[in-house]
Amino acid sequence: MVWTNQKPPSARRATTRAVAGATLLAFLGAMTCSGCYTKVVGASGPAAEQYKIEQSDRSDTWLDRQVFGDEPAPRTK
Repeated sequence: MVWTNQKPPSARRATTRAVAGATLLAFLGAMTCSGCYTKVVGASGPAAEQYKIEQSDRSDTWLDRQVFGDEPAPRTK
């Protein structure tokens, strides 16, 4: 008698289906729970007054400036 660690094909198929179902459920849950929002941190021009300008969430630490660089210079016309 030869002992193997392989499961019969029906058990492997059931395991594959269970893993696929759990993965799909986790993906759908993540897509459902992730919200989208818009935050305006600056506006200019003739219609700028229609937007609610909010404070930026970006932190301003030494490490942030080293990684992301300084704030870009404002555009001039």
